[in-house]
Amino acid sequence: GRHIDKLLFEHFADVFNQKYGVDARTNSRASLRLRTQCEKLKKTLSANPKDLETPIHVECMMEDKDVSGMFTRQQLEELLESQGLLAKIQETIVSAMERSGIKMDQVDSVEMVGGTSRIPRIRELVSEFFGK
Repeated sequence: GRHIDKLLFEHFADVFNQKYGVDARTNSRASLRLRTQCEKLKKTLSANPKDLETPIHVECMMEDKDVSGMFTRQQLEELLESQGLLAKIQETIVSAMERSGIKMDQVDSVEMVGGTSRIPRIRELVSEFFGK
């Protein structure tokens, strides 16, 4: 989950720096405000349809400037893919299975826990991997 929050933070820090001329990475208070909104955005996107635009808004982020943008679940999935996070998840599954000595045909079900397990693309990735 933290990796996804960080990806969103970096994305919007760049967007808001270009759009508004404020860089949240240079101010701890602005950084905290943006990180908090990115975490909320991640949760909201997981519950929304793929193409629904979801707002992100940070009041008084820096220099008394309010900043805002839009993002879709599709964009989140593309960001996860382009940054290699989906491949890393798959590598982690393979590594865990190799270390435990479990073969694919020995897996009847997979129980995912934690907030990241609610992200539809990650659930799809695990289902596709195990063919279930």
